[in-house]
Amino acid sequence: MEYIASFLVACIIFIVGFELLRSSIDKILHPEPVRFSVVLVVILSLSLLVKLWMFSYNRYMGKQIDSTVLRAAASDSLNDVAATAAVIVATVVGNFVAFPIDGIMGVLVSVLIMRSGFQIAKEVADRLLGQRPDPALVKELSDRILSYDGIIGIHDMIVHNYGPGRNFASVHAEVSDDCDIIKIHEIIDAAEQAIFRETGVAMVIHMDPVSLNSPETQELKKLVAQIISEIDPSLTIHDFRITKGQSRINVIFDLVVPIEATPARRKEITTQIAERLRAADPRYTAVIQVDTSFVS
Repeated sequence: MEYIASFLVACIIFIVGFELLRSSIDKILHPEPVRFSVVLVVILSLSLLVKLWMFSYNRYMGKQIDSTVLRAAASDSLNDVAATAAVIVATVVGNFVAFPIDGIMGVLVSVLIMRSGFQIAKEVADRLLGQRPDPALVKELSDRILSYDGIIGIHDMIVHNYGPGRNFASVHAEVSDDCDIIKIHEIIDAAEQAIFRETGVAMVIHMDPVSLNSPETQELKKLVAQIISEIDPSLTIHDFRITKGQSRINVIFDLVVPIEATPARRKEITTQIAERLRAADPRYTAVIQVDTSFVS
């Protein structure tokens, strides 16, 4: 409802701006004399101050609770400030000029109003359709999870935002394949509860066992890490393992690529990795699952 309400406010702002544009053009085409009134100017000046206070308050509260509705209300108040200021200027200056200053000022203000309505609608649409999470939040969640004993690394983090106070996230946490499963489960439970308590994000952590005691696996993992860093430093791997046969060794892992990577680029990367592994040892056969990074 938060985002729907914000979108409705954006639509109302845009309609108000359009109607102001239409009436302002009509005033330019059919000008009328501007009547000056001291009482009117004083009243408008007082209302301008009130609108400035409303803009400041709504913007502050909108930032504090990350509310798109309050930010939209702040934008609406700022539009009222611009419109009121334009009326004051037109009322004062209109007595000294012959051209339709009120219509011209109205056109300028209407463009600003429609622009703010469009920006609010775009922000809401981005959130409804999905957008990358705040990098600061991703880093905070990552640092908190990795601070717990037994968690070696993390990958496949996804953060969902359903409005203020409604953040959900999931992540895969790498743990040693020979760890105490009961103990590590308690640690992960504690991490999930602490993250929700301290950040408000409902986190689900999935355990991924990884081999730390196989020298051959670790050496191959280092080789693959070196290969992908030379191809593209933004690439990462996880869920690394090997299976050995008589004449070949399957090198199995998930490869995380940036979301901007095209299908052709993804195929090119996996082909390069497979070729370089075979060049290192003809027995190496790359079995690669390509993942997309949704948080970087």
